[in-house]
Amino acid sequence: LMAAVRACNETPQLWLFITAHGSAAYFGIYVVLILVQHFGSVLATCVTSGRKMLTIFLSFLIFPKPFSVYYVYGSVVLALGMLLSSYVRTKAPAVLSPRVSSAVAAFERSPLLRPLENLYNSLTTPVKSPPTPPPQV
Repeated sequence: LMAAVRACNETPQLWLFITAHGSAAYFGIYVVLILVQHFGSVLATCVTSGRKMLTIFLSFLIFPKPFSVYYVYGSVVLALGMLLSSYVRTKAPAVLSPRVSSAVAAFERSPLLRPLENLYNSLTTPVKSPPTPPPQV
């Protein structure tokens, strides 16, 4: 850790890059949590996967590299995975076997998810200001 602090002190721009990266990561996570809150996890997953696909596409435009047919195959598999995930979450629960449905319900009640729910609730709950005391007469 001290070597990293020394490197940042020797090159002050690193502090700016670290701060910018941390801020961008915080903003990105916040937007995903808002998407989940308002539109559900399926849409949030589709949006994040679409963003990744757009990033890969832009990397080909900005940084030219040899193109392979495997990139097309990978994109098709990713798109099919997104569609299948959306279908399973929205349409398939009615036709899933009872064993699968009970396993999904058990996972959703899992204590492992509680810390994530608490974090999500703490990020989305508005902060209440303390009550003001009555005026002294």
